[in-house]
Amino acid sequence: MAAINSLFGSDVVAEILGDIIQLGDIVFVSRPIDDWSIYTGAWSLGGPLTDHLQALYGGRFASKECGGKATFSALNYGFICVPEFDLHVDAAMQASDLQTFISETLAALDEFGKRALNIPTHSSSARYLALRDVEGAVNAHAFGYSNFFTILNGRASSYTPVNQIYTFGGNSGPDTLRWGQSHGTNKLNIFHGTNLWDFNVLGMIYETLVRPSPIEPKRC
Repeated sequence: MAAINSLFGSDVVAEILGDIIQLGDIVFVSRPIDDWSIYTGAWSLGGPLTDHLQALYGGRFASKECGGKATFSALNYGFICVPEFDLHVDAAMQASDLQTFISETLAALDEFGKRALNIPTHSSSARYLALRDVEGAVNAHAFGYSNFFTILNGRASSYTPVNQIYTFGGNSGPDTLRWGQSHGTNKLNIFHGTNLWDFNVLGMIYETLVRPSPIEPKRC
């Protein structure tokens, strides 16, 4: 808060304390004016694909602010209206061949990059450790081992740890990958999930048609 207020030279941030259930309407509901201020809980996208780009930044998803249908829960909650971006992202979504999809997606990203439409306030990148008795851990670029691919690919290795408490699977046996999260789930519904922990679990059930490579994000 202090850093943001300093940036603007006045008190522009009001502190409201509560959990995501109590503050859900403030965080997730948009109105004819942009009342979000800033969401400090952090969120990220699964990759630079046009289904994310169109819904989050397409003009027709910005309530009535860009000429679309009025709604109190606009996906484009920043009310971004860039016709050039819309043109390319819509073309990518309707592409019937991979090359058109790629070229139109890059054109949409180029239009997006010409403008300060989304300003990240922090990076979630960090260093992660992996136990030596886990084989198949995927070191995703900018994310480390804690990712969707590690959960799918992780398995027991032939390494025997000195301290048995670090044995793969613990008391559950070597065929069990134990995965702890720092927070409980809220809504395990693909249409109503609200936080990172919801989508970590949902990602094990629902797969997308295309997912970028975790090692080389520029490739799909």
